[in-house]
Amino acid sequence: MINFFWCILIFEKKELRKKLSYFLYILKEMSLFRYFLFLLGWKEINPFRSKEFKEFIKQNKTKWQKKNYINYDSSSSILVEAFINHPAYSLSNAVISIFLNKNFKHNSIALIRKPDIKNQILFKSYGFKKFIYFKNLNLFQRIKYIFISIKILKKMKNIDQAYRFKYKNIDVGLTAYDSYLRYVGDSTINKITPDFIVIFAETLFGCDYFIDIFKEEKISKLVQSETQFSPLNTLFQVGLKNKAEIYSRYGGDELTVRRYTNWKQRYEYRGAVSQKLFNEVYKKNRKKGVRQIKKLYSRKIKSKLFGVDEVIIGLTKIKLQSKIKNGIRNKFNWNNRKIAVFFLSHLLDGNFNYGFRKNFKNIYYSTKFVLDKLPKLKNVNWLIKPHPAEFHFAPKKDFKSLIKHLSDKYDHIKVFPEKLNPTILLKEADLALTSSGTAGIEYPSFNINSIHYEKACYSSMNFMKTVSSKKKLINELENFHKLKKPSKTLIIKAQLYLFIRELLIKSKCSLIPKYIHSRRINEKKFWKDCSLNVKRFHFSNDFFYKMFMTQLKFNFRHTINLKRIDLKLKKFNDF
Repeated sequence: MINFFWCILIFEKKELRKKLSYFLYILKEMSLFRYFLFLLGWKEINPFRSKEFKEFIKQNKTKWQKKNYINYDSSSSILVEAFINHPAYSLSNAVISIFLNKNFKHNSIALIRKPDIKNQILFKSYGFKKFIYFKNLNLFQRIKYIFISIKILKKMKNIDQAYRFKYKNIDVGLTAYDSYLRYVGDSTINKITPDFIVIFAETLFGCDYFIDIFKEEKISKLVQSETQFSPLNTLFQVGLKNKAEIYSRYGGDELTVRRYTNWKQRYEYRGAVSQKLFNEVYKKNRKKGVRQIKKLYSRKIKSKLFGVDEVIIGLTKIKLQSKIKNGIRNKFNWNNRKIAVFFLSHLLDGNFNYGFRKNFKNIYYSTKFVLDKLPKLKNVNWLIKPHPAEFHFAPKKDFKSLIKHLSDKYDHIKVFPEKLNPTILLKEADLALTSSGTAGIEYPSFNINSIHYEKACYSSMNFMKTVSSKKKLINELENFHKLKKPSKTLIIKAQLYLFIRELLIKSKCSLIPKYIHSRRINEKKFWKDCSLNVKRFHFSNDFFYKMFMTQLKFNFRHTINLKRIDLKLKKFNDF
């Protein structure tokens, strides 16, 4: 009973914070007079103060509402989600839905949070007439789902059973577990806590809510970009379970759309390319692909963007040093043993991008496992590279004190300095170790061998082998110094994989301006650029639209930029 009331209290505090946050948002972003008129039913009024946003909405209405690309007399519907609070996220999904519907001519429905007025106005400017509002749980629903959650979780012996729990054939346990790590900021959890129960309850509610939507509406397609965390992961699973084809964006103004066609694909990352496409590129476009990716990485290195997480661009003003006097080995007074870099993953993000993990329950346990082994692994000099995002999205539990202790006590273990540019590692490192990060495929492309020990976006490739057990990982680490340089074939294959992921599957959309992915986006500039883009737009001149239509026609998993390779067009079916 104490647990029940404690959970209700946590729920009420969350709801109060949401309401307070939204109230402050209204004060900051809207005219109160216009806001009240909007609430009273004057839906044509735009209550936002931003002149740039209002101008864009005006231009957008002029462009789209005369030509109906959204509402058709059709028995099938396209559901378009807009849950993430980033202007480019919602705009991109809306654009994809228009392009999609120009081909299929279904009725379109916008799925937004209540009370998200901005996305309501945005989607109406594209001509959307039907809206479904995802509302926060009311008091009765909070009590109901807390009660159900406690009843379910009481039967669980431990958190391991809870995170494997299925509800109506949906993996709600894993979704709740992943969401707990992210939203609570706790990088691991060993027992069922009130906070976990509350998130579990929200996930159950989301599951029921989306199941009801699919029962009521004949949804054949779903446009949804983010597929992690509650409620979006639940929506994603429910959509696939109901045999909806899902279109998920990957990238920014240069983007691709990943098509999901069946339930078995629910743990495939939207940026993971198919073996079939890779084989096609490797056979006929090897040299062309290698040339292009080398140019891209040359630009990244020159502009000091190599190894920098795009999510934190705009969050830091630290100027990274691109040179280190006399090198890393001299700085730490190391001997001539090889230098191995352990690339840490962000503890709160990407825990279950690829479903249940292979060797460790979460990133926290996998990181601790390796760090605990390092003192005895003196066959190489260890350089620990913290994940850049953790300086900005710090978890409640991390390894700073442990890493400092290791660095202070053991001469062969040091931390890569925060102020150094990661580009330095391309000259200094001999080996790379990662759980599932991009370093696992990037460093072999620069002639530096790597080991990865969890499923990654590249681990489905037949030339990339994931360490299959903890025992084998220990053996690999004990013999790390014996690992040779990657073969010429492996280097080329790694480069080609990066070419496909970074260049081949991305095309420029003229309706989406360049933007940064963090919340520090300059919205004034973003909406101003959107207005210019929509004035100039025509389907015949938009390259992404052409490539998207080709994707639909020939059944590609991803949108492919056909300017970059010579590809014989045929039914590809590489889902």
